[in-house]
Amino acid sequence: MSYLISDEDLEHVLRLLSESGFPKTACEILYRTKNNTIGFREKLAELEHIQWAHWTEYMLDNMTPENIDRWRNQIKTAYKDLSEKEKDSDRKWSDLVLKEIGISEKGEL
Repeated sequence: MSYLISDEDLEHVLRLLSESGFPKTACEILYRTKNNTIGFREKLAELEHIQWAHWTEYMLDNMTPENIDRWRNQIKTAYKDLSEKEKDSDRKWSDLVLKEIGISEKGEL
């Protein structure tokens, strides 16, 4: 499966996105990663694996009835309804992705 599009089509899409208020940094990221889709995809997959391994190790080391109940409740909770402490835990992982694609935590390239 190929995600690459022609330069002309990409320029057209980026222009439309920009004109409709899509953040400039996001457009630049789309352009910058256009010719490196495979490497970018693999890097994101690597980060996902690291996150999964970290979580699995933590879970296996801390499997108590109380934690299992808490985790089951978290599974059923939408992100927007998590506590700030729980959101911060997720934000740490999203910060790694942002860093990988060249965006600071403030949303700047």
